[in-house]
Amino acid sequence: MKAHAVLGVKVFALAALLGFVVANVQAEDKAKGNATGTWKWTRKSQDGQEREISATLKQDGEKLTGKVMSPMGEMEIKDGKVKDGDLSFRFTVDRGGNEIPIKFSGKLAGDTIKGKIEIGDGDEKQTLDWDAKRAKEERK
Repeated sequence: MKAHAVLGVKVFALAALLGFVVANVQAEDKAKGNATGTWKWTRKSQDGQEREISATLKQDGEKLTGKVMSPMGEMEIKDGKVKDGDLSFRFTVDRGGNEIPIKFSGKLAGDTIKGKIEIGDGDEKQTLDWDAKRAKEERK
């Protein structure tokens, strides 16, 4: 009977430890967040006008897919990745027959992404700050 009681205490202690570990992992995942959702940010154009840009992203493990919508149109993202809260993706835009690469990188923290956008390459590369907020989903 005594051995049975000791075994019960060990099982209880193991269950409590497992619960603690799972809670910590879930809290860490929530702090890093999941990139799935609609993200919005503004960018000033060359004429000084502020333009809203949005991205609809879907995270599946470390894979990131989705689209970016801007005044230039809708672009499918390529090479999207998320790992330990760091995310990146790219796409190209056609400007008068010239393909211009655009690369996004950032750190995901809950409902914000802060990072950099690289537009172009070589001597003509421009780097901008990127500060996106997750849009509140409308309930229907």
